[in-house]
Amino acid sequence: MANKQLSNTDKLLQSFLEKATEFQTSVELIKVLKSRTYHIGEANVLVRASSEGNRRYFFGINYITVEEIANPDNPFVGFICGSIEKVVIIPAKILFKHLPQISHDRNGEYKINIDKDLNVVLAGRNNRLDCGKYLNNWNLLLSPPVVKDEMQNTVEESLHSILQGRLLEIGNMRGYDTYCPNKSKKFNEKN
Repeated sequence: MANKQLSNTDKLLQSFLEKATEFQTSVELIKVLKSRTYHIGEANVLVRASSEGNRRYFFGINYITVEEIANPDNPFVGFICGSIEKVVIIPAKILFKHLPQISHDRNGEYKINIDKDLNVVLAGRNNRLDCGKYLNNWNLLLSPPVVKDEMQNTVEESLHSILQGRLLEIGNMRGYDTYCPNKSKKFNEKN
């Protein structure tokens, strides 16, 4: 059997996962999600990779992937910018708060650009999300901030909440009476 040639993106992902294991932590693919999301340490991390760019790095993320990663506990996005020495590890909730300022197409695909200084490009001239404190900050994954008074969810429970939330939204848009027995669950930051 011939060895399959890995793409640059797959090589970068492999380097990211190898680097994560150096911190003596568990690294496992979250199989219930369709995106490249891994449970690393105490975090759930969506990993995106872009080959070496001359001025910017481009990453596409669709709205379904945003929902999938925003709802599990301790969500992060890891942007590999051309090499393992340039990784922006940003809390997903901080990035997603800025999504209205990030260009997207009519199908819900966000076009995330990271400039040569490794900051996220936002709408407006010279408007950037400063990512300096997130650059190669692997410690964020090993001990993310603890949110008190919230129940911890498994990824499966979070996925269930996502699907349930989508069904409720569809029912509400169509004018149906909707009901959810468990009011403590959240979908896109709403109960």
